[in-house]
Amino acid sequence: MPDGKLFAGDRRSEKGPDDTKDLWYSGHEHRHGGNVQFLADARGEPLWVSYVEPGSTADITAARPHVFPLPHKAAVQGPVVPADPGYDGAGTGVHTPLKRPPEADEERWDVDDRAHDLPLRGLRCIGERAMAVLVGRWRVLRHTAMSPSKTGMIVQAALVLTTIEKQTR
Repeated sequence: MPDGKLFAGDRRSEKGPDDTKDLWYSGHEHRHGGNVQFLADARGEPLWVSYVEPGSTADITAARPHVFPLPHKAAVQGPVVPADPGYDGAGTGVHTPLKRPPEADEERWDVDDRAHDLPLRGLRCIGERAMAVLVGRWRVLRHTAMSPSKTGMIVQAALVLTTIEKQTR
């Protein structure tokens, strides 16, 4: 299951191509940091983490070059990859929950749409568990006092150490 996390860090100002916004500032999270994408297995164990992308990068944009070539190759064989709503429009094999209507139109939401969303939203906790395993185990991932551009290497190292630790048990 693909998912992403914004790892907070000390501010690093770097202007984007249009020279108006800071690349490392996430307007969605309202803080500076690096966006790291990851894949989890069906038990919620982390399998793979990507390089860091600037915090202003949306999950779907960050996942396209790193994460989605993997599920698309497997989608030919038939498995379904559940993902959170941030990956809407990812393509073949990636299923996201439907977007809910505004609260005023909630009663018009079809029963079939609710039935479609229930298992996908329930499976989302498995993907969230994968990053919780890493962040809970490694204190350095809770807040870094360095440039967010270094976060990807730290998360990758934490994944390797966690994998080695589980194999030695």
